[in-house]
Amino acid sequence: MSDTPRTDSVREASRGHNFRMIRMIEHARQLERELSQWKACAELFYSCATHDTSCDGWNAAQSMFEKLKGTK
Repeated sequence: MSDTPRTDSVREASRGHNFRMIRMIEHARQLERELSQWKACAELFYSCATHDTSCDGWNAAQSMFEKLKGTK
């Protein structure tokens, strides 16, 4: 199973695969992967915020956030 199902569905619908299209598809895949990571980070923060501030996942969420932000 692909980790970029939305991009894969668009690629299947397009018939012309020139160099420009391939580059755009790869860029879209990267953006879709990053979106998935940000969603996972937000879900972890939300889970901790709605349960308890001493949530075990709080440090993991902060670490994930810093990594995605590019500061770690």
